Amino acid sequence: DNQKDNNITVTAPLDGELVNASRYIEMGEVQYMFEFVAPCGFAYRFDHLLVLDPKFQAVVDKLPAAKENDSRTTSVSPAVAVKTGEVIATQIGMNEDRLNVAVDFGLYDMRSKNEISKDSAWAAAHAYAHERHGVCWFDFLSADDEAKVRALAPGDGQSGKTSDYCK
Repeated sequence: DNQKDNNITVTAPLDGELVNASRYIEMGEVQYMFEFVAPCGFAYRFDHLLVLDPKFQAVVDKLPAAKENDSRTTSVSPAVAVKTGEVIATQIGMNEDRLNVAVDFGLYDMRSKNEISKDSAWAAAHAYAHERHGVCWFDFLSADDEAKVRALAPGDGQSGKTSDYCK
């Protein structure tokens, strides 16, 4: 909340390949979303990337033109390799007419479905296949980092700290 600008560097948490990407417009500003698949069976996604490393800018330059509120992904072919710690973006969130320093991150264990997906009502309400594989990424942090993340204020004014994946 005290960040004065959007200059936040996003790096790859795992070796993998960029397999899907999106370029879309939200609130008048171009945003980027990337989905990576790691060889261990996990996938991860970043959304609300604002300024990309040149390697990844070259990928999005080949995507369909950005449309307002249309974040459908496009397959990246051939997939683009990424190494742990490699810079993906150097700015996040939104800059035009507002300062919103935010990024979405999702982690998915594609080897098995999660517990919440066994609830038929929940599964019926969540048609996106990745949701059935979502995990609480807090559980993969060091104890110190997990405590820091859990102490943050919720970013969603409706759900608060309620999560289908994190307890």
